[in-house]
Amino acid sequence: MLNALERLSSSHNTEAARLSDDVSIYESQLVDYRGKLGETFSHDEYFGDLTRLRDKLKAALSKRDNPSDADKGPYSGELARQIKELTAAHSVDSQTGRTEPKRIAAEDPVTARIRKRLEEAALHETEPPNSPDTPPRPFSERIQRERAWKNDGQSPA
Repeated sequence: MLNALERLSSSHNTEAARLSDDVSIYESQLVDYRGKLGETFSHDEYFGDLTRLRDKLKAALSKRDNPSDADKGPYSGELARQIKELTAAHSVDSQTGRTEPKRIAAEDPVTARIRKRLEEAALHETEPPNSPDTPPRPFSERIQRERAWKNDGQSPA
């Protein structure tokens, strides 16, 4: 029981510091939200224009099915052109992404290592290590061959 109380008392300070940091973050977020509360959406006008043009385009396309209403209002081609012009004139800011691809610091996959070993063996015109036709060599022999190969710069035989 004393161990449990000791653990609780020792973790109390770190937990209190973490909660204090969380509270300060939440307070700053609240200030930001309150600052934006009365503002209008920055793309509200653009969104409204696109909505109106979309509704007109829907109506124009439905009138095409009814020939008696075809002469009223703008043509669907004209509305489509207006929508394209509006979207080209307004570029909505996208969230910033990564400028370069994320690099993973993991080692090569097993298949890549096997393929690399086989390619190296083909370059040195030797039998690939551990091929199905030959039994595996003892570990000490393989180490000796690799050391000799590194020192001489020649392919292990």
